[in-house]
Amino acid sequence: MIINVHGLASSGDNSKYAWIRDNVTDHEIYSPTFDYEHALPRDILDNISGVARDADYALGSSLGGFFAALLNRIYPHIKAILINPAFVPFLSLGSMEGLPLEMCRRYHELFGLYYYDSLDSYYERGGADNLHVLLGGRDELLRHDVVTKPLLPKGCHIYEIEEGSHRLGFTPEVNDILRSIIK
Repeated sequence: MIINVHGLASSGDNSKYAWIRDNVTDHEIYSPTFDYEHALPRDILDNISGVARDADYALGSSLGGFFAALLNRIYPHIKAILINPAFVPFLSLGSMEGLPLEMCRRYHELFGLYYYDSLDSYYERGGADNLHVLLGGRDELLRHDVVTKPLLPKGCHIYEIEEGSHRLGFTPEVNDILRSIIK
């Protein structure tokens, strides 16, 4: 199974879902739609982690990358593919999207819980080796050199797409990378 977690301004029926549907035929796809402005982050995580135990992959873009990364922390066997992940949504969504402070606090709680606790166990269970991160070199929303890269665990796989924007398109380079990960 492949879990597709969408970004803030999209739905479960997004371009990543379409790519999976058209290019990966031997995996079931779970691609829910969330109302990020009103749904509590813990509820979103509970929803997707309920099916993640049996998943092989979690693909997430932007805010969806935050949740796909959490799934990889909870279930290190899951190959997580993060596309321009918003690792600190409590900062970026608050300033860029005007997310209420209380909602930002809840994202911060999840971040603190899964990014700093049990890190030794995460490495021991192979989580970093199952983490694949695609970063657009021309991402206009996120500063990957300042925020994303310092938060990536040692041993994860980083793919830098020099001409890629935040809404990383399916160029031949991106297609080849995704096909090399999803088997």
